[in-house]
Amino acid sequence: MSMSMSARIASVDSADSTMSLQAIKTKIFYFLDGTSITVPETACRGCYMEQFERELSPLISPVYEDESIVIRQDAEWPIPGFFIVSSKEHVASIADIEMELAGKIGHALHFVRLGLRKLFNIERAHIYHEEKIIAPHMHFWILPLWPDIMQREHIAPKIYEANVKDYLHAFTFTEYKDSIRDANYAMRQFLDIHLATSNK
Repeated sequence: MSMSMSARIASVDSADSTMSLQAIKTKIFYFLDGTSITVPETACRGCYMEQFERELSPLISPVYEDESIVIRQDAEWPIPGFFIVSSKEHVASIADIEMELAGKIGHALHFVRLGLRKLFNIERAHIYHEEKIIAPHMHFWILPLWPDIMQREHIAPKIYEANVKDYLHAFTFTEYKDSIRDANYAMRQFLDIHLATSNK
């Protein structure tokens, strides 16, 4: 499914509202349900999702949110339990934030990782901090390594090898959408009990 976003380009990135749409460089945001949306090159996916959340798949709605962080299923890859922890503050790097927020993010990473272990018996996960060149918005991937998929695909994803991409491509939305929904529900309940309580 593809949504035409030309009418929204100015609202997502209104640096120069007089510029014609043809002059704006664009890119495409791909989503796990097959939706693709054309946006300005400088648009940030996290900010876009917050602004247009009601028009996107409910599978990428936050499983936890407070005044400074948001946790949700990865928007592009249909991997159950693949959660993104990001700041609401639009910053490029963990080096750019105050220690209080850094502590909250570390706390959130701990409880998401603990939830993956306790809820889904995930013994191994990769945590990535991506600092993009264009439209950076600080976030962390928590990628669960599902042992049955690794065995089926004969891969053990490693950050320094291309097989991380092979692992990501081993999951399809059609096959895993119900598992994503269930993982979201379970993690939401877990974080409501553990993370929300600990932040009070």
